[in-house]
Amino acid sequence: MMSHEVSSPMFFKSAKRHLHRLCAPTPPSQQCGFTLIELLVSIIVGAIIVSSMLFLVLELLKVSKREEVLTITQQDMRRALAYMASDVGEADYVYADPAQVTRIATEVEGDPRWPAGATPVLAFWRLDPIDMGDLPANPAPYNENDPDGCIAEFDGDRESECSTLKIRQSAYSLVIYLIAENDETGIWEGPARIIRYELPKYSDVEELLQTVGYDDPSIDNPNADDGSFADWVVINGPPEGNAQVLTDHVDLTDAAADWVDCPDVGAYLRVPEIDNTQDPLNSFYVCARIGDDIDQIDGQDVRVGSLSQSLIINLTGNIEQSPATAASSESSKLPALQSEVLVRGVIEKRVTGD
Repeated sequence: MMSHEVSSPMFFKSAKRHLHRLCAPTPPSQQCGFTLIELLVSIIVGAIIVSSMLFLVLELLKVSKREEVLTITQQDMRRALAYMASDVGEADYVYADPAQVTRIATEVEGDPRWPAGATPVLAFWRLDPIDMGDLPANPAPYNENDPDGCIAEFDGDRESECSTLKIRQSAYSLVIYLIAENDETGIWEGPARIIRYELPKYSDVEELLQTVGYDDPSIDNPNADDGSFADWVVINGPPEGNAQVLTDHVDLTDAAADWVDCPDVGAYLRVPEIDNTQDPLNSFYVCARIGDDIDQIDGQDVRVGSLSQSLIINLTGNIEQSPATAASSESSKLPALQSEVLVRGVIEKRVTGD
């Protein structure tokens, strides 16, 4: 068996040298850590990097929010344009002349619901269906003296009106679309809004109560100062229709801009018409087709004939005043939208031939 001498002098010398290396202080040149200046410089550089990253993140969030608002607003403009196109597409009579639109608006502007200072752009008459559940039910069993139940419910003119309404199942309503500038103190956020004003025939169908101020343009009453579609007027006091906002964030053209006219001034009438004494209204206007007949006026070929065969509705949105974005006026205006509508009504239209 081999044995080791634990008490060997060489062993103690080696252990002593090893212990001395462990316990000896580190020379200043070999110390680890940061000086105060290095720490301050590191903090400043880190703060700059973090601040830059936060600024970049915030800018990206703003751009993302702005693009989201732009997309939503443009979708609202498309929906509003589609609604107006569908609405006027069902019209029986459209006022295509800007002077007619202004006159009709003047007739109903006494309505307390009429927005003050608004500009009328589109006016027409359309047939709205009547809920037959609001009218008297047909007697069961059948009564030859009162087949529709109107005699038992009404008398005089209202009995005849009830019978007529049961056959037609609809009544004419006057519809006007307007653009109104938004008040900064109001609830609306955009530069302007589009309002749909409607004057229906009945305020209460069940009682056959006619709306105040309404006159049916399809019925000529020789004993009343009324008129047909073209020369319709309010009767029996200021009307009492209803007005609802269709969409907000509609653009208002800069006063320095020029009026935008219709694509073919010989074939279309612009509503509102170009008025160089006022600021141009290019954000919401209508081009109403005049007709297909060619006539010589002042030595030029001009299309004349039946009015309002088709319409071109123009609409432009703007998110300039939206609280969700700080976009400038130049970058906040949305692309202009346009929709051409073929009016289905046939009142005061004519087919030309050889």
